[in-house]
Amino acid sequence: MRIIVLSFVACLLLACSKNESAPEAGATEKATAAPSANSEAPPARSPSAADEPSPSVAEAPAANVAGPQVRLVSPGDPPQQPLRWKLAAGQKQKSIVTIKRDVQTQIDGQQAPIVSVPALVMDMVFEVKDVAPTGDATVELSIAGARAETEGEPDPRVLAAIQGVAAAAVGVRGTYETDSRGFIENMKFEFPPNAPPMLQQTVVGLERTIRRMTPPLPEEPIGANGSWEVKERLTEMRASVEETSTVRVTSLGSDSAEVGLKIAQVAPKQTLTPPGAPPGREVELLGLRSDAQGKAKWDLDRVAPVAAELSTKINMHLTDRSAPDGPHDTKVVMEMKTSQVTN
Repeated sequence: MRIIVLSFVACLLLACSKNESAPEAGATEKATAAPSANSEAPPARSPSAADEPSPSVAEAPAANVAGPQVRLVSPGDPPQQPLRWKLAAGQKQKSIVTIKRDVQTQIDGQQAPIVSVPALVMDMVFEVKDVAPTGDATVELSIAGARAETEGEPDPRVLAAIQGVAAAAVGVRGTYETDSRGFIENMKFEFPPNAPPMLQQTVVGLERTIRRMTPPLPEEPIGANGSWEVKERLTEMRASVEETSTVRVTSLGSDSAEVGLKIAQVAPKQTLTPPGAPPGREVELLGLRSDAQGKAKWDLDRVAPVAAELSTKINMHLTDRSAPDGPHDTKVVMEMKTSQVTN
C-alpha cells in the first residue's frame, strides 16, 4: 500500500541518517570508540500511562569504527599552513540553526502539489567543557529555544507537526568529543521523557548538519584555493549511501578560513525495509541522488561556524512490488536549505 512507500518521505523530511564508513586506501582516517552507534534503533512505540517519566540518552547514529576518510586534493597557493581547531575550555557560543524543506512526490505517475514545510529554527548553545593538551575537546550542546517559521499559508497538519517538534526540542542536551582536526566522536543526546520519534529523528538531522558545516580538516598544510575531500559510507533512510564532500579554501587567515562546500550522495539499487512496515515487507530503492552546495566561515578558536549555509536537492525513486493492492512507484524530490549563524 502507498503508506509503506510514503513512510520514506517522512524520513526524508526528518533527515534520518547514520554513518557506516569503511577505510579507503591512501586516505587518512580517524578511529572512534562507539561501536554501538552502528546498531539499528528499536522501533518507536506510542507512549502510555505506564511509561516511566525518565529522560532517555541516545547515541547519535553517525559515529563508526572507521570514521570519515580525508584526502588532500590540492595544497593550494603559498603560503600554506595546517588547519587546526584551537578550542579553549569554558568557551560558550550561541548559534541559530535553520532548516527549511520543500517536498514533491509523484505516485504511480500522478504528481502531487509541492509541500512547503515550515522552517524549523533552533537556538543552540555550544560550550567547550574541557580541552586536553592534545587538543581533544569535550563539547556540550543544548537547544535553548525552537520554533516554526512560516511563509504564506502552510498545510495546517504539516505546521502542527513542526510546531510539535519545536516544542519538544527545547531542553534537549547533548555531548560530543572532537579533536584539533574536527573529527567528531561519541555524540549523545538526552531526550525528555516519552520524546516523540520525530524529535529524535530531527536531532539526528541536526547532528548531520553540525558535521557537514565543519567537516574534518586535512592532515597536510593547505593554502588559499586548496581543497580536500571527505568520503563516508552512510545509511540514509535505511539505504546504503556513498557521500563525498569537497571543501575548497576561498580565504585563509592565521586562525580563520572561509570555504566552499560541495556534497554529493549516491545510492545503488537495493532492497529496503521501510519504517513501520509489517514483517517481511520490503520496497526496492531504484535510485537516490543528492547534491548540495554551500559555504562556511570558521574562526578556528570557536567551536561553531561564524556562518554557514547549504542548499541541497535530493531525488529518490522507490517501488513497492509487494503491496496487497498492487505495485506502486514513487518518486520524491526534496529541496532543503540549512543555515547556521553564531553570535
